[in-house]
Parts: sequence; structure tokens; C-alpha cells
Amino acid sequence: MKNAFYSSALSCLLACTALLNTAAADTATAVGCQGRVLPQSRIRRVAVPADQGTPIVEKLLVEEGADVKAGDVLAILAAETPARLMAEQAVAKLAGANEELVAARAAEAVAKEEIALQRTEARAAVATAESALAVLKSQSANRTVAAATVNEIEIALAAQSSALERLKKDRPVFDAKLAAAVATAQTQAKESSWGAGRIAEAALAEARAAREAALREYDAREAAAGAQVEITKGSLISARVRLELVQGEPSAAALAAAESQLMAAKERLSVLDAFEAATLAHRKKQSDIALAAVREAGAALEIAKVRHEFTRVKSPVQGGVLRIFARPGETPSMGGIIAEVADLSQMVVEAEVAVSDSLRVKAGMVADVRLPGMGKVYAGKVSRVGRRVVAGAMSDENPAAFKDLRVVPVEIVLDAESSAALTGLTGAQVQVSITASTVPAAAK
Repeated sequence: MKNAFYSSALSCLLACTALLNTAAADTATAVGCQGRVLPQSRIRRVAVPADQGTPIVEKLLVEEGADVKAGDVLAILAAETPARLMAEQAVAKLAGANEELVAARAAEAVAKEEIALQRTEARAAVATAESALAVLKSQSANRTVAAATVNEIEIALAAQSSALERLKKDRPVFDAKLAAAVATAQTQAKESSWGAGRIAEAALAEARAAREAALREYDAREAAAGAQVEITKGSLISARVRLELVQGEPSAAALAAAESQLMAAKERLSVLDAFEAATLAHRKKQSDIALAAVREAGAALEIAKVRHEFTRVKSPVQGGVLRIFARPGETPSMGGIIAEVADLSQMVVEAEVAVSDSLRVKAGMVADVRLPGMGKVYAGKVSRVGRRVVAGAMSDENPAAFKDLRVVPVEIVLDAESSAALTGLTGAQVQVSITASTVPAAAK
């Protein structure tokens, strides 16, 4: 019995000795250092965009400690109002450019239809002249048909003459409307501010050019209508000649008139080809100019939107506002920084390990974190060991400690409970003990 007792006691003594040796070894291999509590995502300094010149904060929408979401507006600059007005003007200009584009394309379509109609009429005139000449030569015209043709041509001539008179009568009114548009553009050019003067002068030049082009087109239409009247008069002469032919042989004068009428009809068709090319080219150019104006206005609107957006300083992350650097009425200093924000969902400790201890620290080692003067221990694990030696930025209360000011940065990720407990202590200096043990000392 005594032997069994002594054997059991000896075993217990050996086990205790082993535990003491392990604890002593852990203590001997522990690395002590200083650290600072930071968000794992690091602190984001939210600054005013560089193109804002000398910005002034007009409204501050958050305070220190507030929770924010990514994209939340932190502050509005004083330039927001003019930027918004510029965006609204750009919207109006784009709408006007679209209206002009629609009008230009409609005018182009109308011009195509009118020219197609004139071409049809010109071809009909050629056919009529050819028919009239053939009738004169063949003597096969019928008096009844000839009389009906004369009557139809007389009606057509009356209608064409009336249309020609309307064109002549309406030209002053049309010119007055165009002149009014030019006068309006000229007034706007005179009354425009210095910044908008170049745009107004360009608009005035465009209005004058548009007036000249429209008058040329109107005169061309009037000339075409006059030529059509002359062709119809010739057709009427030919028709009357055919009417006379049924009673006798056509005279040489009648044949000459018919041939002349046919030549005039063909000449009209040839002239119409050139007129069509010039008119459609002009209308196409006007449509292209209007389309370019729409694209330019659209680009200006996008730029205005971006400039307006730049006057609203937003949070880049979801988290909390750590610090405010500029208040309403102030111009942000420090490179235009408005505020500091950070994602506080995961806190870490940025430790400074002495160079002499850095080779003993590896990723995966556990760490105890303590706030100076407090007994609470927070647990974490080494997630990253830096690869560059830097100057230490933290000091210890003990003047004899941490004399090696050259350190290696080491990141320690806190566990969920410790991270939540230290969320509100960003920047706090802490004492860190790193050990190779797989179980944090706090748990022992």
C-alpha cells in the first residue's frame, strides 16, 4: 500500500513539475510590446475632390460617433447650389437640342417628300410633252379626249398659278419670322454675360446662317413652282394644238412648240436632280448639326452631374464617423479632409515588435491585449507580420523598457468578443503579450 501511495505521489509531483516547466517556458518565450487599437479595414480620410478649388462646407450631416452606410452624404459644399443650377441648365439645353433635332429631321423628311412629288410631276410633264408630240405626228388624237385634256391642264394651271402666287405672297411673312429669330439671337448675344457671350455669338451666327439657307431654299421652291407653271402653260399649248389637229393638219409652229415643250420638260427634270442633291445635302447637314448639338449637350449634362456629385462628400464605407475636421462655414485644411470614417465591424491591434524579438513572432500565434491600468485581458491572434523595419511610434511607461526604437509592425486580429468590446477605442495604446501557446493566457 505504501509503495502504491509513494508511486502515485511521485507521478503527481512529476506532472506538476512538467506543468511548471511548460509555464516557465511559455513565459520565457513570450514577446512583449506596445500596440494600438485600429479597425482592420484601417481609417479612411474622406476628402473634398481635388477639382473643387477652395471648398467651403455649407452643411454637415453627421457628427463624431455617428453610424454611416457606404454612400451616405457626410457634408455638402457651398458649391452645391451653383453646380445644381448648372446641371438644371444642362438638362434644359439638352431638351432644346433634342427639339431642334426632331425639327431638323422632320424638315429633312418633308424636303424628301416635296422633291419626290416634284420629280413625279416633272416626269409626268415629260410624258405629257412626249405624248403631245406623238399626237401631233400621228394625227390620232380624239377631239373629245383633247378637249378634256385641255380642261384638265387649264385646271392644273390655275392651281399651280395660285400656289405660285401664295409662295410669292408668303415670302415676306416667312422672311419676317426668320428675321425675328435672328433678332432674338442678336438680343441674347448683346445681353449675355461675359461667360456666355461666346455661346450666344455662336447661336447668332447659326441663326443668321439658318435664315440665309432657309431663304435660299424658299426661293428655290418658288423658282421651281414658276418653272412648273411655265411647263403647264406649254402643256396647255400642246393640248390646244392637239385639239386643233383633229380638224386639220398640225402646223410647223405647233410641232416646234411641242418639241420645245418636251425639251423644257426634260430640262426641268435635269434641274430638279441638281436641286434635289443640294436641298437634301443642306437638310442632312442641318440634321447632323442638330445631332452633334444633342451629343454635346448630353456630354455637358454628364459633366454637370459629376460636378454636382462632387459637391456632396460621401462615406466610402459602412461604419462609424471617428473624427470631424471641418464644420459649416469652414474650409477644410490638411488636404481638404472633411472627416475620418472606418468599418468598425472587426478591430485589430497594430503592434510594434522590437527587431530583436521579431524573428520569434509568427502568424497564428496567440496574443493577450491589455489596456494600461485595467485588469481586463482581450484575446487575439497574429494575422500578419510585417517585412519592413520602421521607427517605433509608441512608448512604454517604464523608461527602461523597449529601448530598441526600430520595430516590425505586427497585426493581431481580436476575437469577436474582444473586437466588440474595443470598437469605441480606436487609437487606444495597449500592452501586448505574444506567445506560441495555442491557448490564450487569458483562458488559462
